[in-house]
Amino acid sequence: MIVYGIKNCDTVKKVMTFLDDNAIAYSFMDLKKEIIPSDILKHWATLLGASVLVNTKSATYRRLSDDEKQGLSIDTCADIIAQNQSIMKRPIILYANGDITVGFNDTIKGKINA
Repeated sequence: MIVYGIKNCDTVKKVMTFLDDNAIAYSFMDLKKEIIPSDILKHWATLLGASVLVNTKSATYRRLSDDEKQGLSIDTCADIIAQNQSIMKRPIILYANGDITVGFNDTIKGKINA
């Protein structure tokens, strides 16, 4: 399992604490230090949808032009994220079987423990 996020993000801290407390092995990819290739971002956007992958509540999103916000699609989503990965919702959890989830809640806890 790989957790993608930013170390000072409260939700990322929660998922990492949960994984540590339950002795679940994972790797952490810090979005402030690691660049996710655009082909992977496009794949994630295709699986999840651009509206799921982009954090529309972030300051980074609010700085986008109205045209960029209106034209948010799978292709443009990957380009926008590649330019500034902090716009991505987090954490993104990539499971060994290839599944992917965004965020952290009771449903995701159940999936992790499955």
